Amino acid sequence: MRTRILGAIASVALATIGCGEVTTATPSPAVSDAGGGLALMVMAPPPADDPDATEKAHKNESKKMPPGKLKAKKRDPKGVVEGAPPPPRASAIGGVSRTYTLNADFDEGAYSNVVHKIADQLQLDDTTTPFNFMWVAVSSKGTIVKIDTETGKVLGEYRSAPAGQPTNPSRTTVDKGGNVWATNRNGHSVVHIGLVENHQCVDRNGNGRIDTSTGLGDVLDWPGSGAATAQDECIIHYTSVRSSGTRHVSVNVDNDVWVSGTGGRYFDLIDGDTGMIIRQEGTVGYGGYGGLIDKRGVIWSARPLMRWDTALPLNNTNVKKYTHDSYGLCIDSKGNVWNTSLYNNQIRKFAPDGTLLGTYQHGSSTAQGCVVGPDDHVWVAHSLLSNQNTIGHVKPDGTFIGNVTVGNGPTGVAVDARGKIWTTNYYSRTASRIDPQGGPVGSDGSTKVGAVDLTTVDLGGLLYNYSDMTGSTLQGAPKNGNWIVVHDSTKSGTEWGKVSWNAKIVGDGFIKVWAASSNDGVNFGAAEAAQNGVDLGVANGRFLKVTTAFQRSAGGVSPILYDLTVQVANEPPDCSKAAPSVAEIWPPNHKFVPVTVNGVTDPEGGNVTIKITSIKQDEPVDTTGDGKFVPDGKGVGTATAEVRAERVGTPSVPGNGRVYHIGFTATDPGGGSCSGVVKVGVPHDQNKRPVDDGPNYDSTQTH
Repeated sequence: MRTRILGAIASVALATIGCGEVTTATPSPAVSDAGGGLALMVMAPPPADDPDATEKAHKNESKKMPPGKLKAKKRDPKGVVEGAPPPPRASAIGGVSRTYTLNADFDEGAYSNVVHKIADQLQLDDTTTPFNFMWVAVSSKGTIVKIDTETGKVLGEYRSAPAGQPTNPSRTTVDKGGNVWATNRNGHSVVHIGLVENHQCVDRNGNGRIDTSTGLGDVLDWPGSGAATAQDECIIHYTSVRSSGTRHVSVNVDNDVWVSGTGGRYFDLIDGDTGMIIRQEGTVGYGGYGGLIDKRGVIWSARPLMRWDTALPLNNTNVKKYTHDSYGLCIDSKGNVWNTSLYNNQIRKFAPDGTLLGTYQHGSSTAQGCVVGPDDHVWVAHSLLSNQNTIGHVKPDGTFIGNVTVGNGPTGVAVDARGKIWTTNYYSRTASRIDPQGGPVGSDGSTKVGAVDLTTVDLGGLLYNYSDMTGSTLQGAPKNGNWIVVHDSTKSGTEWGKVSWNAKIVGDGFIKVWAASSNDGVNFGAAEAAQNGVDLGVANGRFLKVTTAFQRSAGGVSPILYDLTVQVANEPPDCSKAAPSVAEIWPPNHKFVPVTVNGVTDPEGGNVTIKITSIKQDEPVDTTGDGKFVPDGKGVGTATAEVRAERVGTPSVPGNGRVYHIGFTATDPGGGSCSGVVKVGVPHDQNKRPVDDGPNYDSTQTH
């Protein structure tokens, strides 16, 4: 319950203090005060034999632009990072509270690995889909940037290694929580950076918030030698591996990570939860340059290409080796693997078992990364060599559709949650987004080539990135996901009440909810962990962003959310317009007249319950000239007062009419209340208003 103070009317200081608020009301024309005025009702309220030309080009450019010295910004000690712009806003029902329970309700929010395949309930998807965030290696700067794929805004920038350690990040892969693993080519390490929007970061210093980067150039210091000393609390793991020149990084169905490199070509498996190496395999002299892992646990790794089932030891017996020029790798929905060649305008398609299905052209003499869109169309980055600035579009059957012009030196491509294609432009130092439905019709006479619909700002360094950047190569059911909705109360300064939900949880799975408020729907304050059905402590504001996080049980069962209700703090009823059902009683026949209280309303539209709390009058209950009837009022504790139609009136006690003061309390469904008084007059003469001499006598007395 909250309190309002509305003040007094004119110079009148007559008021009754109620449970909810203090206010004055409109005058009743049927009653005058003793001074002759109106009285007031009162109430309240890369291979060795074929030198990597792209590596040489990259090193030459790096000499021109050596890595800058990263300096952390001064940070507001009170700042709390949420990072992403809000998803589409939910409209309010009744301008106040809202329950989300139908498909259409849930669709007003933004999903990450959460679906309503069963109508009118949310649960984790059976397959992992790309996230609406993209992680890009700014190689020459030694950082990773996070981009919102809806807006192109840079939401954060993070060091790829502690200060003084080798960096030059390149290959990235996204795990099932939306976090990124990125390799450092100049050393033998990999860094794991958490997605704060999915609550994947760790409050290491215990200050109740996640201290992390808020945008481009906001790079926090990282002293020491491990993740624990990073000032950015979204840097969650940093692991050294055996292979130098680390390039291969891929996430398996268990959300663990295989890492290798060109120096040694050993394969290490890192636990996705702890960052510790849990398995080590030797070398066969193949792979380690970059690659992926399919849903069967088969690794494809390039330069030179190898195919290896990780259920078996890595040795020459268990690996299939290829001798063609191999570079970028991507996988389609049927498990077919596509592999670009650096030169000769070639991309190969392999069946899941490693059989070559065909070799096709992609629209340029050179290529690096590739990605497969939701429709199994293949998109090829035409490399940083020979002044390339295009992305090739190839259909699943190998038909070349056409090229999309992008920035200079496209090295890698990715697909976002909406099926749009992103490219990292090495020399332009930007990332571009392609709408596959844009541009002219291609070579087949029916398919659109695609067109750029967004380009980011200069990201501050050379972007040597051509592996998974959004989670598009993930296989298997996700462990985590979330649903985010922004509720608009339609009122500035809204005080927020409770968030409550009904859900089914199995085993150690969970649903957790966070809430953050905002005045403008863009800049949100601290996210607070919400307790089911318990009042929130967030600041007042028109908008409330609610993040619901899902985690699957160890047995693989998803929690289910049936509904979620956002409530504003309950406002008490409004008693300011309360009025009696009968303002004046005539004739004075000594009979009881029922009086109810009208005009009390609930801001939330609920039904209000009225309870009579007192009945008083300005004349004695039993005196000369009033007929000697007692009591003069009854009904206290009920919804209706009854007052007697009488007043004093004899020559010896002339009287000036009687005024009853009927006190009441109004209560709404949420427990909020206001209280007040309405007045009912019995005039001495029919055409003369009664004068109010004050509530001096208890009308319910019987003697």
